[in-house]
Amino acid sequence: GWVAQRFVHPPLLYDQHKFVLRLFTVVTSFHPLKAWHFRDGPVFYTGKAYDIERALAISKEVSKQAPGDFEAFYEEKGGAFVGKDYILTDYFFSLKQRDYETTSAKLLERLSAPPYNLSPDKIWADIEAAMAKSLVVAADRMAKQEAQSITHDGSVYEVLGFDILLDSDAKPWVCEVNTTPNMGLEVNRGRDMDVEAEDDRIKKQIMTAVLN
Repeated sequence: GWVAQRFVHPPLLYDQHKFVLRLFTVVTSFHPLKAWHFRDGPVFYTGKAYDIERALAISKEVSKQAPGDFEAFYEEKGGAFVGKDYILTDYFFSLKQRDYETTSAKLLERLSAPPYNLSPDKIWADIEAAMAKSLVVAADRMAKQEAQSITHDGSVYEVLGFDILLDSDAKPWVCEVNTTPNMGLEVNRGRDMDVEAEDDRIKKQIMTAVLN
């Protein structure tokens, strides 16, 4: 089947670049629903400054490419794979991850200063509300699957990865929810040790909290 999703425009930009927050939630039960959100995570930026006319034009080119054709979407430059010029969303391979703030907590703190003057506490509250609503919608179905696969309450948990986009009013939108998010390093470039170190630190904190 097909899933239709609203195109969020205009998005909140950081230094003219569109970005997505990857945030993690640990669910220990879907019935009753018990979940813990972590207030930090990687940030993925587009490689180029955001422009709506360019975005609409290149989306036609993207639709012509085979989804599994990696070489059609990315090319190697200086030892790193980056999105080609016609790519609409090259978040995962953008060098801006290295150039800008590398975690959600750091970025939201930066957005509290001029010229943004946003409230990190309000943004976090709105994000967590959006994430909670997504869980509520899926809770019954997930609870049935949970009941079929476990023998003792509290014996399993689910780590979910939420991709969150902020619009120009700093309203969060859930782009997608990953049921098996990558808990390895998101940035696999040896020269970008600062980004990799932050990613490693965040994910170790999450898994340590889960297992303890």
